[in-house]
Amino acid sequence: MGGLSVDDPTVPVPKGGASLILAWSIAGRNVLIVGGNDAAASRAFFALEADASVTLVTPDCHLTSSQLRTRVDRGELAWFNRSFEERDLDSKHLVFITAENESLARHVAIAAKQRKVPVNVLDAADASDFHFMSTYRDHALQIAVSTNGNGPKLASRIRRQIASSLPPNAGLAIQRLSALRQRIRSADPSPSSTSRRLRFINSISEAWPLEKLADLSDSEISHLVHSYVSGADHVAPHYVRKSEVKIVGAAVADPELLTRKAYNALASADLVVADSTVSREILDIVGGELVVLQVAAGRDHVELQLEGAVLSALKDGKDVVRVVAGDVAFGSAAEDIALFQKHGYSPVVLPGVSASVAAPLAAGIPLSKGTAADQLLFLSASQDGRLVNVPSFSATRTLVVDITTSALPQAVADLSSRGYPSELPVAVVPHHQHRAIRATISTLLSILKKDTFNGAATVVIGYVIENSIQTALSHKVEHVQPHTAVPRSVTKFDTYVPPQPREVTASVSIKKTHNTRLGSVQQISGQTAVSHVAYALSDLSFVYPVASTHTVGLDIARWSSNNVKNAFGTSHKTINMSTRTGAATVVHGALSAGAHATSVLSSEALPLMIPSMYHIASARKPVVFHVATQAATENHSVVSDYSDVMAASYTGFGLLGSGSVQEGHDLAVISHVAAHAAKHPVLHFFDGARIARESVKASVLDFTDLNTVVKSVAENVKGVDGFANVVERVMYELKDVLGHAYQVFEFVGARDAEVVVVVLGPAAELVEAAVHKLVKAGKKVGVLKVRLYRPWSAHHFLQALPKGVKKIAVVDQTSGGGAGHGPLYLDVTGSFYTGNWTGPVPAVINGRFKQGSGNYHPAAVDAVFQTLLSHQPVYGFSIALEGDDVSEADAKYVGEGVRQAVFWDAQEKETAAVGEAVTRYLAGQHQQVQSFVTHDAAQIVPVKITNLRFGSAETSPSLIRSADYGGVHDLEILQRYNVALSVKHRGVLVLNTGLKGAELEKEIPEVVKAEIVRRNLKVYAIDANQVAKDWTWFKGKFEEYVSLVLKSVFFKLAPGIDFAGAMKAVGEGVSGEKDYTIFRTKLGAVQRGLELLNTVDTAKWDVTYGGEKLPAFAEGTHPFDKVHLVEEEDLEPKAKHVKWHHAAWPVLFPEAYGVEKKLRPDVEDAHLVNVTENVRLTPKEYERNVFHLEMDILDGMRYEIGDALGVHGHNDPEHVAIFLKAYGLNPDDVVMVERKTEDGRSTSEVRTVNQMFTQVVDLFGKPGRKFYQALVDHAKDPKERVLLADLLSNAEDLQLLTDEETPTYADLLERFPSARPSLEDLLALIPAIKPRHYSIASAQSMHPNSVHLLIVLVDWKTKSGALRFGQCTRYLVHSKVGQQLCVSIKPSVMKLPKSLMAPVIMSGLGTGMAPFRAFIEERAYWRAQGKQVGPMVLYFGSRNRANEYLYGEELEAYHADGLLTHLRLAFSRDQKEKVYIQHKILEDQKLLEGYVMDEQGAFYLCGPTWPVPDVRDALVGAFEPRIGKKRAVEYLEELKEEDRYILEVY
Repeated sequence: MGGLSVDDPTVPVPKGGASLILAWSIAGRNVLIVGGNDAAASRAFFALEADASVTLVTPDCHLTSSQLRTRVDRGELAWFNRSFEERDLDSKHLVFITAENESLARHVAIAAKQRKVPVNVLDAADASDFHFMSTYRDHALQIAVSTNGNGPKLASRIRRQIASSLPPNAGLAIQRLSALRQRIRSADPSPSSTSRRLRFINSISEAWPLEKLADLSDSEISHLVHSYVSGADHVAPHYVRKSEVKIVGAAVADPELLTRKAYNALASADLVVADSTVSREILDIVGGELVVLQVAAGRDHVELQLEGAVLSALKDGKDVVRVVAGDVAFGSAAEDIALFQKHGYSPVVLPGVSASVAAPLAAGIPLSKGTAADQLLFLSASQDGRLVNVPSFSATRTLVVDITTSALPQAVADLSSRGYPSELPVAVVPHHQHRAIRATISTLLSILKKDTFNGAATVVIGYVIENSIQTALSHKVEHVQPHTAVPRSVTKFDTYVPPQPREVTASVSIKKTHNTRLGSVQQISGQTAVSHVAYALSDLSFVYPVASTHTVGLDIARWSSNNVKNAFGTSHKTINMSTRTGAATVVHGALSAGAHATSVLSSEALPLMIPSMYHIASARKPVVFHVATQAATENHSVVSDYSDVMAASYTGFGLLGSGSVQEGHDLAVISHVAAHAAKHPVLHFFDGARIARESVKASVLDFTDLNTVVKSVAENVKGVDGFANVVERVMYELKDVLGHAYQVFEFVGARDAEVVVVVLGPAAELVEAAVHKLVKAGKKVGVLKVRLYRPWSAHHFLQALPKGVKKIAVVDQTSGGGAGHGPLYLDVTGSFYTGNWTGPVPAVINGRFKQGSGNYHPAAVDAVFQTLLSHQPVYGFSIALEGDDVSEADAKYVGEGVRQAVFWDAQEKETAAVGEAVTRYLAGQHQQVQSFVTHDAAQIVPVKITNLRFGSAETSPSLIRSADYGGVHDLEILQRYNVALSVKHRGVLVLNTGLKGAELEKEIPEVVKAEIVRRNLKVYAIDANQVAKDWTWFKGKFEEYVSLVLKSVFFKLAPGIDFAGAMKAVGEGVSGEKDYTIFRTKLGAVQRGLELLNTVDTAKWDVTYGGEKLPAFAEGTHPFDKVHLVEEEDLEPKAKHVKWHHAAWPVLFPEAYGVEKKLRPDVEDAHLVNVTENVRLTPKEYERNVFHLEMDILDGMRYEIGDALGVHGHNDPEHVAIFLKAYGLNPDDVVMVERKTEDGRSTSEVRTVNQMFTQVVDLFGKPGRKFYQALVDHAKDPKERVLLADLLSNAEDLQLLTDEETPTYADLLERFPSARPSLEDLLALIPAIKPRHYSIASAQSMHPNSVHLLIVLVDWKTKSGALRFGQCTRYLVHSKVGQQLCVSIKPSVMKLPKSLMAPVIMSGLGTGMAPFRAFIEERAYWRAQGKQVGPMVLYFGSRNRANEYLYGEELEAYHADGLLTHLRLAFSRDQKEKVYIQHKILEDQKLLEGYVMDEQGAFYLCGPTWPVPDVRDALVGAFEPRIGKKRAVEYLEELKEEDRYILEVY
């Protein structure tokens, strides 16, 4: 075969059946979407993400997607409220069809194909030119997965799995690597270096971690570029290392008071340089080399040591920490900082706890105390003790000074000379000891002589010492306030306020009848119930939250800030603490100082507190730690886990566990009473994943009762030995108060039980529910609830256990990471060998609940008893609720008369408040109400699920799996959860949607439809959003109306609800509206919503069984705060109208106000230029005004070839004056504009009203939809409101008005005179004038002190004949010689090749000639300097030579001189056939082939976009003869990558 290979196995054989996967750039392209459903919303989002211009065509009745309506309201896309017309395809580049009407979809597709416009038709692969794939985006990274139509759901799953495997900011790594590639190509643009550049970049992209690539700084990129230029071919992953010097203050001397950042810096630094007086405890942290300075020889010697040790280490790329013995907060490191800066290093100061604050507090001395000490002043002292600037004496001022004891005599003399009383209290707190040496000014020196301490200390001077912690937190009842009525507190959604104490006397005794209890019934969460007791029975709370959204301590902080008195009538102080190593040290310090303290925390904080807990326990300090136990899984779910509590079980603390909201309150009381009675610390733990967040009806003791209880019980417990006995006695004493006889081990079940489950915490409630069922069935079973886990009392445990027990199952709620048994199992088994058990030892097995909130259910416990009752019980069992349909199992454990409902909401949507509103109503009806909200916040669209039980009986804490009523308030949730699995057979399911019939059926996943049909659910649909929209056109809050409608639907359809009574309550709630219009429209919305409620006929559904399963519920996560992607909103300036004297103060006192003089404070890198020439280049009679501007540079501004000049134009002063007069604004009034810089600094600037509207506000700009909406809100004339509303409701009319008349902000304010926003509102609504950027038409090498522009005046006539001008071109065309302009520089891609010999091919249309004039001048300059320059080709196009031959004389001269090698002119209207630059390029294909391919030339195009495709084809045609068309296309892309094919088009 002539040398041809018959079959080469290395050549892959195409298999067929695949799709050609492309990434299509559609920025600026016009995209048409036909259809208004959720699929259309998805298509719109994808197009907008790609910076396309989107047009939506669909009638209002088919616009069912709330997302699309939101985008229409925002003005993100244009909406034509009508059916499709073929003219809609004009100028469109892409078409998406999602219309459900198949014939319409086919018609649009055929019309698009006839016009050769690519089209995609939803669910019609045969009619589509392309398909959508499941995509993931992160910065520059986009990942698409295609299954070629065989499994779109599977594609989504694969995409999620791929995305989850990527590290955060993987897309940012691409951007940083691209920046490095560009820098290297700029440093070495030679084509011969392509392979070397690739090797170098690949060595980084393939070997460096993505996290490191994403974190690449500009300086590190510079290092890498330097390495490449120096000859390196590759870089090792850790080749670049940034040395850094950090400064840490160690005046505190205690490692546990260092910040975590300082601690880590000391532990990880390569070199630590410390003062000789830094404590040994601090230096023990150092992990690297340690150098201790010798300071005795003076400062000069210290600097020599620093230079020798630190500077050499920094040059070697090492990390250095400088530890100073002083307090960096007060400048002790200033000389070191200056030294490092002198050598070019900027040290990082790690702020921490100031010794001046920490030392006194740790010693129990507050620095301020109400009116007793309302001022705090820190003084400096010289080395000999002289105090600097001692103020005159004030009885309410506290002075603090850091000083050595040897210098105190001079300090005492200074204070005495300034008139400080001799009896004024003084406290000396040694930095290393955290104790206080107390004295007065007159006795201080004599007391110090008797004390052995000598060294650095913090000295506190003032009467605040008499109010230190020992006295400030003492319990006194004399000042209690009168009793106030207990507010009806319902659920966590109302703000619960503890009732204040009433007057009591010490003789009050507790008398209760059996089976009743003290306290009032409240709807309250577990966290609030525990916090109520903790706040009441202490004066000081330390709060240790872990997650930012956690509820730990929120109640306590709110009550404290509102100055709610505790049970003893005193104030309560709350301190939020950071969670770090040694976190409980401050608690220990407060307890040592006599404080009645408590701590409220999340269990994740416990491991870091264990060392301090040992100290607290050994000192027998009576304190209670209230711990919400939980753990976060890898998928962010929050689960019940006692592992951290078990880790702290050997610290000596007593451990008491609660299993319900009521128990949380009751055992909190028991914990506090027992702790103080036994002088023993207690850790009270409760379930943070469920109980802390669950809201139920619970009896809560008011503060007066708690006061009485503590005093009475404390007396009766005196003399009891052993902590377990103390707790048992306290429980007994409180049985009447709490209405339950709590026991340290409490048995429930058959007294002759042979099978017993031992459990602690909320799982006990689940087991107890199962036990009740089994005992009724005659089974000899029971549950032993562990209340007191530490100290473990085998005596009490065995005493509570039935004597005939044969089998025991121990349920541990700890993460089962190890192979051994859990700690509870070991305690149980060990108890039988203590000599207290006389019968046969029962068999003991153990197990755990399988991770997941769905498994915590009484029905799951059945399996435990089944294995115990069998002959061969399973050891190491897992408790789980298995199977898809568990509704029947769930229903068995629902109490008689109890109803269940589940609400599904998008967390950030307006429906999210429905569950809260319903709970609030039901809680006021004297029923048992249990509400538990879970969040699936680890999603792009977080979901909120409300589990609600109500009725006459209590139920166990578990997720609802057999709801009577299910409400899905956002239809998108059906795509992620099979909500039908949570509704019982023949239950009610309500969908909030405007879809009907086949449209609705299509949006429900097959697996959900199948379950709905299988369970025979009664399905209803209501479009609450549309009802709310219809009734809030002019007034009212949209979300309130949505909530009202959905709440009313629930009252109508849910069983067990008195509908008439509920609707009466709705009416009463609405009657409180002050605005009668809102009152009427709310009632109307409710009535209309109930009328529109319709039944969905599921019998007609075409159901397919099987398919991909969806979860039945959401594993709860923390309700993460919404992340606002547009953080720039915080940087937006805020303007306010101020008096003249406010503006004058900064002028009169510039130093005090930090006044800076800036050309334009709102413009970064603003420069000033002076107009020297303004010349029109086109004839006066010609329709287009193209003019040339020359400006002198006044401040040293520099610009590069190809840069653009941003001009900050002004509005026409005459037009502004007319507007201000008509609007009634005084042009001379003063406005202060406040803004935040990107580094967080607050700045302000002052302008007059006239200056604001002339120089800053875009008054004559084009308003967006948001401004029209604002005018609706401000308009007082009903006719104007209707007219504005009509415009907003019809996108086509609004677009027509904008296109034909281009109204400005000023026009609209004139057209609607009743809409008068205030000055502040107007400045907030109208954006600032944006700079307009123009390509610079000069080379600074030829014009060192000036800059030139080539500009065409933008003007047009509206349909009504009004003449309009572009804001900035009008400003520039009227600029006078001598006028100063504010400008800024913007870099551009239009850069000349590095080599002067490289050919330059330029294509400019009209004013697109500007950058090429600069190119030519730059080459002319170097040629005049004697340098040889390469060929230059210019293709210039305009309408005709006579009018628009811009810079013609210059170009002809350069051409004649030979600098401009080829001058190709295309004047389109100078001949019969139109000639454009692409035609001239086609004529020079051979020339271009040689210049580009052989001589490494670069091609540039500047001007409008329309000739780009033709120019591209012409270039491909030039390369095709040599390398073929396919390779020519690829070659053009390579030129673009190498910055040799550059387009700047508009």
